[in-house]
Amino acid sequence: MHKLKVRLPRSLRTLALAAALLPAGPVLAGDCDTLRGETIRFIVHTNQGGGYDTIARELEPFIERATGAEVIVDNVPGGGGRVAYKTVKSAAPDGRTIALANAIALIFAPVFDDPVEVTLDDFHVMGRIDQDVYVVLVATDSPVRTVEDLWNGTLGHPVAASLASAGNALRTLGSASLLGFEVVDVPLQGGSQATSLAIIRGELDVTAMSADSAKQVIDAGEMRPILVLADAVPEGMDWLAGVPLLGGSDGWAVRRAAPTGLTPEEALKRASALAASASSVRAMIAPPGVSPDLARCLDSFVTTVAASPEAVAALAGKGRFIAPLPASSLDPIRLQARESVAWLKPLADQSRAAGG
Repeated sequence: MHKLKVRLPRSLRTLALAAALLPAGPVLAGDCDTLRGETIRFIVHTNQGGGYDTIARELEPFIERATGAEVIVDNVPGGGGRVAYKTVKSAAPDGRTIALANAIALIFAPVFDDPVEVTLDDFHVMGRIDQDVYVVLVATDSPVRTVEDLWNGTLGHPVAASLASAGNALRTLGSASLLGFEVVDVPLQGGSQATSLAIIRGELDVTAMSADSAKQVIDAGEMRPILVLADAVPEGMDWLAGVPLLGGSDGWAVRRAAPTGLTPEEALKRASALAASASSVRAMIAPPGVSPDLARCLDSFVTTVAASPEAVAALAGKGRFIAPLPASSLDPIRLQARESVAWLKPLADQSRAAGG
């Protein structure tokens, strides 16, 4: 019997060789075969260019290679993330809609939002990608030179801040409670860009931004850092060296324990909880109701795809140091949220009432 030899055209041979030379994608759990050849909408609740957008676009080709699907990053800003989150919540649970979300805002929504529109419990949580600390900032020409000026009368009035979102309220009010300064809420709409402009114009005294966003405005000479909401400066953020810390045994929360009526132990506990909670935890979510087998597939996007050395290296090349973890890693933050309600919720209500 003669073997039939089929010679492919040169163009097809080239494509076949190129495909053979590509590194194989990671083996994913669950049923990912249903996504092969499909289009996955990867929703980001912010505009292009920020940390969330950068991470999504860097992960895009790795998810495509692993699933055989086409991944399209879709920026859906608005409402502090509510527009994007509602879009995900109402989508079909077929794996073709996923999102990169601020898990902290969704976890703490019941504490600060009335009425509550969406919480983290409304979604299938695939896992967390990274955690970014927050930095308290003032305008470059602000009379506030150090964090001590917030409570020593330098401003001559309560500290003006915008508590428009759960995250902003948590960070500002938690810091005020632990350090002993008064906050008045200045209603503001328009997101982070509007907040930055209000700081520069002097309409707000302080704001808190994620470290990656803070670095941009600091490098631009628009703002100055006066406090890091953390127990220690994270790896890769040497530019924050020397900026005072809220947490830690020698942090400002412990140093201000007596004036705020707390024991050093209680101040340390609250500061550690705030440092862990008042951060930007980027988590991947999907619509509720996905099947168990598909859920294992989607969870692999975090624990296998994003955690691969190649993906981690690609993000590091963009200055994003990710540390993917399963959804269960968010459980301690959920607990901290429940434990923080008793002292954060009254502060939020009081501040909003003072701001009119």
